[in-house]
Amino acid sequence: MLSVGIMGGTFNPIHNGHLIIANEVLNQMNLDKIFFIPVGRPPHKNISDIASAQDRFNMVKLAINDNKKFEALDIEVKRTGFTYTIDTLKTLNKLYGNYKFFFIIGYDTLKELHTWKQIDEIHNYCSFVVVNRNSEKDDILDLITNYRKKYNLDIRFISIPNIDISSSVIRNKLKNQKSIQYYVPSEVEKYIYANNLYSNKINKEEIINFVKQSLDEKRYRHSINVSKMAVKLAQKYNIDKEKAEIASILHDNAKNLSLDVIMGYIKDYGIMLNEIDKKSPQILHSYVGAYIAKDRFNVDSDIFNAIYYHTVGRKDMSILEKIIYIADIIEEDRNFDGVDEIRKLSFENLDLAIIKSCDSTIKYLLERGLLIHPNTVELRNSLLDMGE
Repeated sequence: MLSVGIMGGTFNPIHNGHLIIANEVLNQMNLDKIFFIPVGRPPHKNISDIASAQDRFNMVKLAINDNKKFEALDIEVKRTGFTYTIDTLKTLNKLYGNYKFFFIIGYDTLKELHTWKQIDEIHNYCSFVVVNRNSEKDDILDLITNYRKKYNLDIRFISIPNIDISSSVIRNKLKNQKSIQYYVPSEVEKYIYANNLYSNKINKEEIINFVKQSLDEKRYRHSINVSKMAVKLAQKYNIDKEKAEIASILHDNAKNLSLDVIMGYIKDYGIMLNEIDKKSPQILHSYVGAYIAKDRFNVDSDIFNAIYYHTVGRKDMSILEKIIYIADIIEEDRNFDGVDEIRKLSFENLDLAIIKSCDSTIKYLLERGLLIHPNTVELRNSLLDMGE
């Protein structure tokens, strides 16, 4: 029977610390190999801060290419929706019935182990190896004892060198245009720069071409008009004009997709819909469009949210979110009753303009007997409360 370690995680990106941990466990426990399994869409993290699953898998393959005892598996990358460890372990046991698996985790993961799906069943599929990584050994051992008793888990502890490298530090360095040399393998570093990962730099020309190819002529003109209005509003309210331009150009990128295609994306991305969403197919493009923008152009969380909420809004919107929301409503080709007043008000008091817009939207929906999204009501009411 082969003994195999499992290194799971987002690997966002994989770094030399991950490789040192894997190598230490491999040697100290005399394992035959280590499987590296990047998650597809993790249930405990916000996707707007994560590179695409394929990019992360590609970086893992590059990082471990020179070690014959390291192997990358894409079973979670290929899975649609949220990724749970129990599902992966069941799959591994079916594929490799003669392997004994040791799931490698750190102290932070150990503390959250009780939140894992079907944690009381995991002992049937693997053992755990906990590495210290700058943590207190006594605290780890206490937790291990508790998990052994409560969930019948086989958990081992090994001590490894303290490695002060994290994926979040690497991402922040890249966003601030700092060197990441020696933090990641050289081939991973090259891949990150070649694919513009974790950078604030966005290729506007590429985005415009993508949107132009994705939309019909009328919808593309609308997106450009919204962009022009958003830039003016960004200048008025002193926020990043480039971010406003990018968010507005991309806001309707999924608008011309068929409902079947949109529902396929919703399943793939694991987007959770409430009952109103399910009965309002006309708003779903905003949710899907945000994820497409993130996957394709690695937009930041503010742009992601501005696209995601541009149709229905939400309570506590950022200024960028508000600008995209209102720019979509008042762009120059809009000609509904009251648009001139909202347009003028947008440059005087953004919140009052949004309240006026919500009133207009709610009136329109009521007159036609259509559903009103709770986000729109919460947005309106929250702005009214702030104004009192």
